[in-house]
Amino acid sequence: MNGGQTVIVVVEDNAADVLLLREALAHRRMDSEIVAIESGSEALDYLEGRKGQVSRPDLLLVDLNLPGVDGEALLRSLDGNAAMTGVPVIIWSSSYQRELRNGRLMELPHVRRFVTKPTNLAEFFSIADSIREVLEQSKGPAV
Repeated sequence: MNGGQTVIVVVEDNAADVLLLREALAHRRMDSEIVAIESGSEALDYLEGRKGQVSRPDLLLVDLNLPGVDGEALLRSLDGNAAMTGVPVIIWSSSYQRELRNGRLMELPHVRRFVTKPTNLAEFFSIADSIREVLEQSKGPAV
């Protein structure tokens, strides 16, 4: 968290999808800082601190079909990264559904949910609700 704000890293090469996600989160009154990253290699640089201090987000939302290092390679690279321990991941994609259903990527330790990439604003609101649910689940029971 960043001063009370939830930090969500969105690894997505479609700027329109990022914009609509920002709108949906704002509509759902989620106080979130969205860090938009357009490729898997840039995400690795950011998450592993190659361009400065390591930044640990509260949630990672990853598209699988990315230029360069794709989403699957990104997620496999983060497996075992101590800085990412406990950071939940939501995969959103319009592809790779068969592999996900077979559990290949859902078995990675950080992956909490797969959602189909939205095609309309109502579906973006549903993604915002999924993000809220995963964040609440990742906090665990109150102590």
